[in-house]
Amino acid sequence: MEKFRLMILIFSAIILFLVLISITQNFLVNYVEDKHYHQLFSSVKEEGNATINNIVNQTQIYNTSPIRLNKIATLITQNFSDPFWSYQQERFCYYPSNQAYYYCNPWYETPLYNLFDKNPTIYLYIVDKQGRVKIQGTNDLTNSPEWIAYQKTGTCQPISVLFNETVNRSGFVSQVVTAKGTDHAWDEIQINGSWKVFDVQDFGSDNGSVKSYYWNANPRDYYKTFNNSNLTVFTLDFQTNNYGEDVTQLYTQ
Repeated sequence: MEKFRLMILIFSAIILFLVLISITQNFLVNYVEDKHYHQLFSSVKEEGNATINNIVNQTQIYNTSPIRLNKIATLITQNFSDPFWSYQQERFCYYPSNQAYYYCNPWYETPLYNLFDKNPTIYLYIVDKQGRVKIQGTNDLTNSPEWIAYQKTGTCQPISVLFNETVNRSGFVSQVVTAKGTDHAWDEIQINGSWKVFDVQDFGSDNGSVKSYYWNANPRDYYKTFNNSNLTVFTLDFQTNNYGEDVTQLYTQ
């Protein structure tokens, strides 16, 4: 009996030891990844910041009129790559059978050891207009407007974060919102004291051809386009990359 108990204790100790090793390895890998990205970010942050300020300066003659928002969106989207923009898929996406990359599919994941000399990990990536592979998801840099301005790639949330930062610097009051029940994010901007919807991803998808249901739109009208009355809308919490304040009433009242 004592021998059996001893074997159980030894077996349990081995399992615990293996679990601790696994946890330690994951911690170290994540630490290395975070350190790698922050080193990379420190070298490009000023370039991203300058890109945002350049757009602000180019559009300052329009003050805080809605026209300025169109100009800002045009400057952002004309240099941005989004895999959901069909006109970009036709021009910039290709699917080479002899490579690991599945270009312009935002849901495909691949080890980044193909891109960097570092421990492999799983991140989302897409390709930009010049055919360069860019990282989309970057831990706590996901909602960094400077990082996004430098990368110039992403889908609805990154481009909404970049647009939000740019219009805020231009004197507007804005916030990024997202809906629970659909995988989408957009911006709300105060125009004459009222919140209006500005969906910059849709703006870019239409190549700058503005449609009233998603640009300077009434939140209630925009909400109807989802055809789902059960959606709840929240501000984006940048710190946690999760839901913030519930603003559904603005869209349903």
